[in-house]
Amino acid sequence: QLHGCAMPGATSSTAPPPLLSSAGHGPSRCLAAPRKIACGFYHSVAISNSDASAGKSEAYSWGRNQHNVLGLHISQRRSLALSKDDARVPEKKAEETTYFDDQAEPRRVECMHSNVYEVACGVSHTIFLKKNAGESGGVVFASGLGMRGRLGCAERPANTEAEEHWCTHVEPELVRFKWDLGTRALRVVCGADHTLCYATDGRLYAWGANGTGQCGVGHSGSDASVFTPTPVLLPGGKAVACFAAGAMHSMAVLGARSEVWSWGCGRNGRLGHGSTEGCNNPLAIAALDAMGVTAVACGEAHSGAIDQEGRALLWGAGSGGRLGFLDQDDAMVPRFVSFDDIASQWGGRAVRISELSLGGFHSLFLEELPAGASGSRLWACGSGFATGAGQSEESQAYCLPRIVFPRAGEEVALRGAKIVQLAAGMFHNLALLETGTLLSWGVGARGRIGNGQEMDVNVVTPIGLVGFDLSRGPLVDPCEPVSSPELSLQAGPSKADSELSQLVCGSVHSMALTHGGELYVWGCNESGQLGLGADFTYVWKPQVLAIPRRKIRQIAAGYDHCLAITELSELWAWGKGTDGQLGFGQARSTSEPQRVTALSEVMTCAAGEVHSAAIARQGGRVQLWTWGNAESGKLGLGHQYMSGMNIEPAVVSFPAEASPSALGSEAAGPKKVPLALCLGSSHTMVLLGTPNAEGANELWTFGNGTYGKLGHGGWDNAYSPKQVYTRGMVPKAIACGAFHSLSLSQDDHVFVWGRSDMVCHDEDVDRPMKFGLLEGNPTVKHIVCGEMHSLVITKKGKVYGWGDNRSGQVGLGAGFPDVHVPDQVEFSEPVSLIATGCNHTIVQLANEETLAFGVQTLGRLGLQIRRPERIVFDARRVEAVWAGRGDLLLQLAKGPPKEAQAIADREAPDAASEGGQNRAVDKGGIHSHQLVTSFLMIQNMIQRQEETCTVARMAALEAELEGQLQGFLQAIRTLPEREKGLNLLESEFDQSLYNNLRFIKGLSAPTVDTTTEDPEFIRRFPRYKEILLVLQSQVNYLAVLSTCVSSTIEQEAFLRVVGRLLGTASERTQHLVLMLQRLMVSLEIETPGRALRDYFHPKTHSMALQVFSQHALSQVRAKDLVHLYMKADHKPRTGGEQHAAGGGGGGRTLLQAVIGASEGWTETFALTLDSFKEIIGEDNKKDDAEVGFAFARALDRLRDFLI
Repeated sequence: QLHGCAMPGATSSTAPPPLLSSAGHGPSRCLAAPRKIACGFYHSVAISNSDASAGKSEAYSWGRNQHNVLGLHISQRRSLALSKDDARVPEKKAEETTYFDDQAEPRRVECMHSNVYEVACGVSHTIFLKKNAGESGGVVFASGLGMRGRLGCAERPANTEAEEHWCTHVEPELVRFKWDLGTRALRVVCGADHTLCYATDGRLYAWGANGTGQCGVGHSGSDASVFTPTPVLLPGGKAVACFAAGAMHSMAVLGARSEVWSWGCGRNGRLGHGSTEGCNNPLAIAALDAMGVTAVACGEAHSGAIDQEGRALLWGAGSGGRLGFLDQDDAMVPRFVSFDDIASQWGGRAVRISELSLGGFHSLFLEELPAGASGSRLWACGSGFATGAGQSEESQAYCLPRIVFPRAGEEVALRGAKIVQLAAGMFHNLALLETGTLLSWGVGARGRIGNGQEMDVNVVTPIGLVGFDLSRGPLVDPCEPVSSPELSLQAGPSKADSELSQLVCGSVHSMALTHGGELYVWGCNESGQLGLGADFTYVWKPQVLAIPRRKIRQIAAGYDHCLAITELSELWAWGKGTDGQLGFGQARSTSEPQRVTALSEVMTCAAGEVHSAAIARQGGRVQLWTWGNAESGKLGLGHQYMSGMNIEPAVVSFPAEASPSALGSEAAGPKKVPLALCLGSSHTMVLLGTPNAEGANELWTFGNGTYGKLGHGGWDNAYSPKQVYTRGMVPKAIACGAFHSLSLSQDDHVFVWGRSDMVCHDEDVDRPMKFGLLEGNPTVKHIVCGEMHSLVITKKGKVYGWGDNRSGQVGLGAGFPDVHVPDQVEFSEPVSLIATGCNHTIVQLANEETLAFGVQTLGRLGLQIRRPERIVFDARRVEAVWAGRGDLLLQLAKGPPKEAQAIADREAPDAASEGGQNRAVDKGGIHSHQLVTSFLMIQNMIQRQEETCTVARMAALEAELEGQLQGFLQAIRTLPEREKGLNLLESEFDQSLYNNLRFIKGLSAPTVDTTTEDPEFIRRFPRYKEILLVLQSQVNYLAVLSTCVSSTIEQEAFLRVVGRLLGTASERTQHLVLMLQRLMVSLEIETPGRALRDYFHPKTHSMALQVFSQHALSQVRAKDLVHLYMKADHKPRTGGEQHAAGGGGGGRTLLQAVIGASEGWTETFALTLDSFKEIIGEDNKKDDAEVGFAFARALDRLRDFLI
């Protein structure tokens, strides 16, 4: 744990609740103890539970009380002194203002009553977190200066004075979060003028001053304050482990790999990124990667961390010795702090740090003593009385850490006491002993020490207040959640939560999903398809895969990638992504789940071999979205996507006949929308219909049409959705294989089509055919397809299979390599769930027993007992680790928090008024902590909604957006006129280029070839055209052809063909060129005996490199490349420069600049001195030195021109 300070620069650090955990993600992190002590710039706050009989935990505060930062409401009105000029005016009266009295001793914050759970301090504000025992979270109150959003409210409260520097005059204000009902605060920390809060929804919120980006919301500046709690822009899919706030920067530890992220001001290197640059968005600290950081802390201008071995690291400002290094230099990256010199005097045992707290110019380290040892050992370094080292002058510094508690001669009671929490302020500190004794030391001005005086204290000294005594109660509420809050919001543990709801199989991996939303994975992880991180290659037994703070509703597995939909209707993806199948907008793989941000309200999803699809509601419309590899049109995006890839989800458009109401005739029936989908290796199937209506479903397919698997009556590919005419069959379920397709009708009959041996037919079937080969014509309830086999489950739980069984994936034993007639697969119990991949199958029986068979290599079967053979033909038991895990879920929701309910009751309107009608009063905003307990409260909340939610305001926003849209449309309409000007400029440039060609020595003007074409070629042209169209659509043929090229003539012919086929500047040819390059490079790399450097040697003739060069320098690329080098230099020049360049000044082309650099005695330019001499010839009268000087000057002129 890390317990940092909460001060104007020395911060507090706390850890949020652990989320879902797995063997692949490391152990669950327990919630760090809430802060019972906190130090600000001039004040201190502590929680005391001394009134144990009443079960109270009350807040006490002391120190300077400017702006009511102590929350005590102890004030008086005083008159301001008049200026000399105003004093001469008799009518002029002195103005009065409110002064809040300082407190040199702890005073109880009465308005906070009891149940104060955590405290935090900034420079001019204080935060109180109140939570009732047994509840999952609490509510946040703030006191102090309200400017720049410190109190988390955008407007000045009604009970404050109308002055520029307004503050809370009466009592701390409730911080109003805009989160969902039921979400509550768990932990808080304060920087100098900003606050961080972790909530039960798993998000980190920030508010307050944001001048240097310390809130991490993407912007910064003097006017960029964050007035209301706003989520920090942390990367999605990674749980927050702990966090800290400094004077002008913040840090957080994320994910199971303990990645440390920082943001805000970067001066002195305090962010640890190796520079002094700041950042408005969180950025990972590369130097701490894979170090297993367990805690972080922020000081005024320096930062720290503790790794898993208990070693302390510091970085940032080093002046005053605050980093613990003799050089006192700023550290741009984390450095380890050494305790060895002093530790050797205490027996030589290595020092292991358990807690770190950073102040303004000092650092505190709490050592973890061996088991059985009594007391504590506190280390400190830096300058000032806050170190507690007993120095006589405040400016005295200690650059190396030294022990400051216990001191020699310390009274026995303190020598054996154990410190449980630290808090470092700017110039003073607090420490809490397990007995409740508070220790305080440092600068004593304004009573911040709490001993009733304002004298400085240079050693660790107890004060009178009895703080939080561990013998009267634990630091942490024992009922606080220990698992994901969202997974625990249920009535209680349920046996159904541990039962499987879905099984899926990829190529070499498998997944299982429980009704409780837990996901289990096993098998191969070489492409990251298990989502457990890069540390696992193979997993032989199921492991939990956690998507932080989310309960999973549906899963899908592709060849090497996976998709999952959460209960929040978010889509997450992981695994192989080199074909864009993950939908992140990049063709990259990931070994941990990440959210597909392009989609929301996702209803269902499916994964193919290298492409993916989902049905989602966007803008009120239910649509089909596809992404990934586009080969053969399997994305359904039209002829422009015949190959290549689409790296982001794109909407698939269906013809108008798929949606009768789209034609404007409501009598035609309700609009049909995508209901279900299934993806094969090269084709896609979609069911369209009307939700909750029977007899109206339609089947649409697109993609590769070989063997008739699309069901359109032929082998043609379909690049857009095309309806399958089902001959009266109304489909309700679909399944795809590599070369065949299945459908289950609403009357529970199976229909098949595709390759002959996959559908048990003598020849290929290109339209849906009723499958009548099942023995006894049973009623089927479920269908699945593998790559080359099929399995069905009847309503009685029997399983029938057919197709390829060479790997035992059908489950009929070793004697049936190919099953041409469906046969029953025998099990001891009826089958309830089934999933199959390329070469393995997994089933769950009615008794919840899970079995697997097929190829077991790489752990894809997840067997209890690992078998020695490669193929398991007889079904074996899977290690069902999910059984009984429902008992581990804890109940978190126990009704509304008492504190929040009390506030709601206080603000609720009177129940009765004239006429027996309810009336609502108090036009305040809707509170995030209010719970809907009655119609009266609903009415009150509606009437108190914000102005931005009213109908009038929404109508105004609609009108504003409509005006902006009209402006965009007008800009689009004027584009042709603006393009005319661009065309004119292009024409003028082309003419200028043609005129400048005469300056190039030895270059002849282009001629037009007037020869006629060969008549034989004209006769054969239709055939050639057909061949070239095939080559253009199937770039893999061109790629293979490139490997057969050997002679120069063949190379030239090949390049001409590629140039003619793919030389046009269209989006379609651009996709084809990229695909051709990828295939050619892959084939050349696989060529044995060739080194990488050979591909760039001119004599090796790498065809991939030549095709790339030709494409980059083609005419269609002239505007992107050639024109830039021919562009005129408009930079004004001095007279001397004009003379040296041959006159002319600006407005010259590159060629003119090169020619002018030679001072007129040669019109030739070369890149080497020897070539330069050879070109100018033997007639020149200059010696070698002059020639070298001219050559060098020409190079310099070219360099200047290019720069």
